[in-house]
Order: sequence, then C-alpha cells, then structure tokens
Amino acid sequence: KRRGWYWNCSCLLKKRARSHTRTAIAARDLLLLQHQPALDALPKGRKAVGCRMVLKRKFNLDGTVSRWKARAVLKGYAQRKGIDYEETFAPVGKLETFRYLAQVANSKDWNLRQIDFKNAFLNAPMDKELYMELPPGLEFVMDVGKLAKGTVCKLVRGLYGAKQSPALWNRELDTYLRSLGFTPSVSDPCLYKLCNTDYTGFEKEPSPFKGCRGPSGTTGKKPRKPREQVKRGHKNKKKGSENKKIKALFPNQNGHSVYILAYVDDCVVTGSSDTAIEAIINRIKTDYRVDDLGDLHHFLGMEIIRDRNRHTLEININRYIQDVLERFAMTKANGKQCPMNASNLSSKKDCPDLDTVEGKAEAEAMKARPYRELLGSLLWIHRTGGPSIAYSVHHLCMFANNPSEKHWKQAQHVLKYLKYHVDNNDASKQVMPLGIKYTASKDQDLEGFVDASFADNYGTDDDNRRSTTGWCFMSGGGAISWKAQKQSTVATSTAEAEYIAAFEAAKEAVYLAQLGQDLGVLPDDYCVPLHDDSQACIRIASNPCLAERTKHFDVKYHWLREKVKAKKVELRYISTHEQLADILTKPLGPMQHHYLRGKLTGFR
Repeated sequence: KRRGWYWNCSCLLKKRARSHTRTAIAARDLLLLQHQPALDALPKGRKAVGCRMVLKRKFNLDGTVSRWKARAVLKGYAQRKGIDYEETFAPVGKLETFRYLAQVANSKDWNLRQIDFKNAFLNAPMDKELYMELPPGLEFVMDVGKLAKGTVCKLVRGLYGAKQSPALWNRELDTYLRSLGFTPSVSDPCLYKLCNTDYTGFEKEPSPFKGCRGPSGTTGKKPRKPREQVKRGHKNKKKGSENKKIKALFPNQNGHSVYILAYVDDCVVTGSSDTAIEAIINRIKTDYRVDDLGDLHHFLGMEIIRDRNRHTLEININRYIQDVLERFAMTKANGKQCPMNASNLSSKKDCPDLDTVEGKAEAEAMKARPYRELLGSLLWIHRTGGPSIAYSVHHLCMFANNPSEKHWKQAQHVLKYLKYHVDNNDASKQVMPLGIKYTASKDQDLEGFVDASFADNYGTDDDNRRSTTGWCFMSGGGAISWKAQKQSTVATSTAEAEYIAAFEAAKEAVYLAQLGQDLGVLPDDYCVPLHDDSQACIRIASNPCLAERTKHFDVKYHWLREKVKAKKVELRYISTHEQLADILTKPLGPMQHHYLRGKLTGFR
C-alpha cells in the first residue's frame, strides 16, 4: 500500500484526505527549500542513491491520531562505506540518566520541559559527497524536462535514511550547545550542563542557524531592538565570549544550573531557574525549527505523571503495554500474579532437537510464532519501567535462537502478568501499578543492592552452570538502574558468585556516583553503599583473607577491593528477605515477589 504514498499529489488526493496531501506537499517543500539540494551532473564513477517518501501517523496519549507526518527518506542501504559515508555511530541519552534526572528534578521541584527538533537530520551539513536521484514530485516545482540527462541532486545536508545522518546531527547539536556554554557530562555525553547562567546572554537577535529557515511563522527578518541589546548580542558573536561572560558574572558556585538531556531530536530541559529554562528554549527557537511541547508528559513511550502538591513523579508504561497486548492478541487472556512459575522453568533441553524429525517439525512451526518480536517488546518494557520482569526476560532471551512451544507459552505467561496489573490498576483493588514512582526527599543518597544465584539452580542453564547476577540502585524511593545477566565465567562457590556480582555492581555504582556529582546532588567523596547478603563476599572485598580459597579468582575482579579501599564503594550486609536484588536473580513466590516489587518501584 505504501508504494502509492509518493510525491504524486493526484494519487494522494484519491487515496487520502486533503490534509494528508498538504502534509506530503509540505514534506516535499521541506526537502527542496530547506534542504536545498544542488542539481548537478553525476560525476564519473559515482552512483546516485534513490529516494522515497514515507507517511506515518503520530498518536496522542489516548491513542487518537494527532497528525499525519510525511518524510523524504534516502535509500541508505545502497550506500557504500568509504565512498558515501564513514562514521555512523551517534550516542543517545541513557535511560538511567533520564530517570536520575527526573528524580532530581522532582525532589528539587524543578520544571521539566520537553522540546522536539523538527526534521533534525536536515540541519547537519553533509561530510561526504553524496548524490541522490531526483525525488518523485519534482515536476510539480520545476520543469524537469529542461534538465540535462543524468542530472542528480548533490546533498549538502543530512537526510533521513542516510547512514551518517545520526552522527552528523549529534555532532551538530553538540557543537551548538557547546557554543551556548553547555558542557557534556563525563558519565553521559548526551547530558549537557550549564552552571551560573547569564540569562540575558541568550536574548540575542534571531538569525537562522547555518541556512535553516527558523521557526515556523517567522518572516526571517531581524526585528529592531534597543541599541544596548544589539551590542550585547554583537559581543556574544565572538568565539568563547559567552562562556567567559558567564564565568565573569558568576565566579561563585551558588548560581543556577540548567540541564539538557538529548535523545536524538527529543530533548528534556530542566534546571533550578524557570527564567533560565525559558531563555534557553527561546534562544534555541531562533536558530532551529523546534516544537515546544511544554511540561514533560510523554517521553520514549513512557508517560510521566507528576503531582507537584504531593511531590511525586511516576513513570507509567501502561499505554505501551496495552499496545503490546493488542499486537500479540492477549487482550482477553487471564491475568497472572507472577511473571514466571518457579516449578515450570525451561532449559536448553526443551529446545527442538534439529537432528530428529519431530524437532525439525517443531522448529519449523515456531517460525510462525513472533517469539523474537515479543522478546523485543518485553525488553523495552523491562528497560523503561519493568524491573519485576527482568529475570523472566533474561531467562527467555537465552532461547531466542531455537525456541520451543514451551518457551512461547512462558513468554505469553509474562504478558498475562502484565495484563493482570494493567487491568487491576486501581487503588481499591490493592494492586500496585506497573512503572516506577519517585517521592521527593531531602536525602538524595544513592544506594545499591546486589545478589547472585549460584550455579543457576533454577534450570535455566544446565550446560555451563554459570551463575546469574542481579543488581539495582535506588534514589528518591524508586529504582533508577537495574540489571539481570548471566556471569561470564563459572563460579566454584557461592562466595565467588557473589564476589563477581559485586564487581559488576560496583562498576555501575561508580558511574551513577559520577552522574550524581554532575547533577549536583552527591559530593565528590561520596561512598556508595552496596547491600549484599553474603558475609564471605564482604570479607573478601574488605581484605585479602581466605587466600587459599580465592587464589584462582580472576585478577580483574579484585578491582572491587581497590574501590572499597578508596571508599568509593562500601559493602554492607542485608538479610535475604530485604534483599531487593533477589527479584532479579530467581523466580519468587507471589507474596515475596509483590513485597520486593513494591519496594523496588517505590509504590510501597
């Protein structure tokens, strides 16, 4: 069907409403006017890449269609490395950083704003010579018949579909934010910080940034301003003058701070001053086409529910879970209270045996099951706000290469667990909702919990007998980071398994402590408490005791001992009943599962 959704406006008039046609025409104009491709003859030895148009519907939080979006997309699969592109990697903001930033903003009662760059990739200049075939619909703008044979478009800016476009846009955004005085965080390169903000430094006369047309509705003419403001704006044009001005006006550390977290073209803006946030957003509007979405309410499929009277912030993923249930036809299934049954776990022995006729038939039948697609959806739910299904998803992912009917039913069991909590999301039914809830408190301390399941006694890996590591970190009453993973080596004892798990958790603790320092909530000498239910692990990490039993440990795991000695991490004992990471290493009964999930997600 989408093959008819090209630039041909007459086709669109027949198949879609006039509003959809106007959207396609706007996308065509955006490509031709803002992108400004140069029409030129194709050089000898070069190959032009094709182009097509894609239409997409954007939805509101309630599922209704908000608008139709048309986009010109380059056929990037035809690009050749070394000729058409080089670097393709572009970092994005980490989900742990977003949760930590949202928790800090909630505790300090900061405003959380969201902006969206329109057609972000079209703002970055192209770093390589890239030629594109004439886009469909060009005949509606100019007389194509008068063009010479072999005429193509030479791209001067990035375009959606090009392999290097994400890297080019990330470089463009990084350069622009640095020019405003922002500095990227050491722990997350997509988190930018501006301290001791000079608000008037951003009130500059609007000028299109590197050829962009500016925000919609503007005429492109520079409005008249008082002489003093013009002078101030003129001074700021000098290289590095804004940074020097900020340091000169605010030499102390008691000024305001503004943070920007970038995830491709979506940015979250927060800080200690509403005036500074508004000034920075207005400055960005003068240089780019930006949608100011107001207060943060929806980000990467997560619904942000904030109650400033009660000082709470909730990350809700019910809408995405409902979409997953509809996609996999589980809306009428019966709910389950636990994501996995401990008495019915599977192993590699349950995978189809491809050497037998029955195994080949089962493997062929499983090709019709969207097992990997379901795992991808469950992984996103687990990463955004579902730590309670971390172990279940980890367990099912081990059989993604050769799943069986039993594995498929276990994956459906996880969906039934999600459906139970979505359907009973009511306070009167005393069922805790899915997601994470943060509560404001003066204490912004960071603490971690780590646990290990020795030799995987739950049937998940009978071949190599590797243990399972689970850790989580809490701040503001809710989890900001968690993980369940298989260990990279076989542990010969419970103490060794716990020691390896503590080593992995300590690496995350150092990262989060650095992030907390960048956010201004943790001191430089902060020691992260790491709760473990193994006394032997704590003793081994504190001093080189039990040398006879630990002499075979890999040297890299003793990095933990170094961090404990440097007072970056402190291992503390906690009982197994209160160990929050226990839910990440094994399937639990209903009572213990709900008890730990409530404390982990902040709803208890």
